[in-house]
Amino acid sequence: MSVAIDQIPRLSLVGLLLAHVVVVLPYVGRVPHWLLAIVALCIFWRVMVFNELWRFPNTFWKTFLLIIGIIVIWLGDDQKIGLPISINLLILAFSFKLLEMQHERDAYVIVLLGYFIIAAQFLYRTDLFSFFYAFFCVLMLTGVLVSLSQGGVKKPKRRAWKVAVLMLLQSLPLMIVLFVFFPRIAPFLTLQAPTETARSGIADSMTPGDVSELSLSNALAFRAQFDDKIPNIQQLYWRSIVLSQFDGRTWSMDTNLIGQTGVLWQSEPVLNQILSNPKNTPLYYSIILEPTQNHYLVGLDLSFPKTPHIGITRSFHLVTQNTIDSAFKYQLVSFLNYRLDLQLDAWMQDRYLQLPQQGNEKSRALAQQWMQSVNGDVYQYIQHILHWFKTSGFVYTLQPDQLSNNVIDGFLFDKKAGFCAHYASALTYLLRAAHIPARMVVGYQGGELNPLGRYILVHQYDAHAWVEAWLGAQQGWVRIDPTSSVMPERITRGAEEVLSSQQAMANTGLLNIRRYWHQPMVKSIRLSLDYINYAWTRHVVKYDRVHQANFLTQRLHLAHLYDQVLWMMGLLGVITLLIASYLFRRQPSVKKDILDQAYLYFCQRMHRLDVTRFVGETPEQFCQRIRLLCPDHYMTAVRITRWYQKHQYQAVDLHHRRMAAEKIRQLAQKIASKKQ
Repeated sequence: MSVAIDQIPRLSLVGLLLAHVVVVLPYVGRVPHWLLAIVALCIFWRVMVFNELWRFPNTFWKTFLLIIGIIVIWLGDDQKIGLPISINLLILAFSFKLLEMQHERDAYVIVLLGYFIIAAQFLYRTDLFSFFYAFFCVLMLTGVLVSLSQGGVKKPKRRAWKVAVLMLLQSLPLMIVLFVFFPRIAPFLTLQAPTETARSGIADSMTPGDVSELSLSNALAFRAQFDDKIPNIQQLYWRSIVLSQFDGRTWSMDTNLIGQTGVLWQSEPVLNQILSNPKNTPLYYSIILEPTQNHYLVGLDLSFPKTPHIGITRSFHLVTQNTIDSAFKYQLVSFLNYRLDLQLDAWMQDRYLQLPQQGNEKSRALAQQWMQSVNGDVYQYIQHILHWFKTSGFVYTLQPDQLSNNVIDGFLFDKKAGFCAHYASALTYLLRAAHIPARMVVGYQGGELNPLGRYILVHQYDAHAWVEAWLGAQQGWVRIDPTSSVMPERITRGAEEVLSSQQAMANTGLLNIRRYWHQPMVKSIRLSLDYINYAWTRHVVKYDRVHQANFLTQRLHLAHLYDQVLWMMGLLGVITLLIASYLFRRQPSVKKDILDQAYLYFCQRMHRLDVTRFVGETPEQFCQRIRLLCPDHYMTAVRITRWYQKHQYQAVDLHHRRMAAEKIRQLAQKIASKKQ
């Protein structure tokens, strides 16, 4: 027979409701706001029911709320079928169950649903903070589970949370063994959940004229760890995508250069050919890229993948076969001194010279005029443009004004203010207008060194755009960064340190915090926390089949599956035996009552007179046996028995209980002295 949950003490119900809030809290911002309102309504309703102010909802209200919840979820999610809407339905069921929680078994169902919702959090985030938060949620739910199963519903035991902590600590060794040894089996279905995307960063198209204010974010883009020497900040140009098509306002990717026919998935022959040149010094490093929800990777120029399922496009940027919906670790080898496409096909030259037939006439005419003034010398023409950017009043700003339809003319002749995308777009246009093949490269520049792990932190505010120009068979593609002419500190010192001094940075709440980032104590704490999170991602989150095989074979020297399984089962058995031994040996410490101790002292004295009290024998029965076996001490036994019964089974304060215990001990000592 089930016990009504209304009889569960207030502490147990409050713990369950608090656990409900804590479990749903990470989904704020990921689920529709109306769904969160329904969750709050269910919690409030259950509180009112507990206080006997409201009743449980009837069938009509249950049906009505269910229909409203499903409609809210359906209308609030663009993806009608998939993992996000399934998580929303799970949260809805988790909350609605509160409104029919009339029996103890209903509470168990809520706790079990909570465990599933906690596990679903890792589909969004897998960092160390998420792990500790999930551990705290599991602790709360386990504490509620222990409290519900303790039996005495009218007297909830506060030690339920202590038991929950002990249970989780006992399970940790088993969890570690299973994590290290249990084979990583590829899932039959790939689950994808929308991740948190940064407010700025890399997009597959760019329209500088539509940007009135550069939105900055300190969200992490990726981490890079080098096997040997770390390049200086001027060399850290992280290539992501190449924009080569221009419609007059927007630069976009050329799909003919990144399609399946334009991707080299097996780059080993090309890599071996480059490595055979003694002038090329390889630079080996690994990158952990944060979720981007696209197929584009980042890497230094010129990069070749050492990780499977990564290809190189004809534009020399990296792509993957699968969407990056979680932290992705891959290894690269790069060459900072290189020459690309010394022989560029005619059809490719045409693509990199493409411009709209109309629009931006002033810029087109200026380019032709300058090219004639230098007698067609490409190098002098480029230097002339960069010198013009440096000496003609151009300003690097994060808050440029909006441009008209002719975005190039508006930037070069009217506004003369913008950020890296404006300068890269204008330079690419001027180069093409002078019949010089050019393209705009988008990625990141610079980064922050974390000395604890000797790796580079690259944030979204390090996003950058530059230009590559094809300078013939002697040079091939050459990088040109016009931003270095307008603000050279952006390249030599990094984006975060330079831009933090601008007024736009101070106007955002995020950067009010970042103005203190370079203080020694704040920086030390920030980098230490990031190193811990980096180690967690590298050694735990990215512990896949490849890393597991390397660890078991190289570190533990367990090459065969039989040995691995044998070690896993052996360790599990040893840990289980140790825990069981601890639980069996651990005896609860029960402190005896002072009256019981005094009466047992009397029984010990009678045992020396060969009168032993039987197991289960009452004090009155023992007294009658003393009358038969030892009549000389009968009256003393009567007095002790009466003192014990009076003060043990009646409401007597502690002072009188102590006096009675002392009196019993004195009488018992007289019995012992008579034996002597």
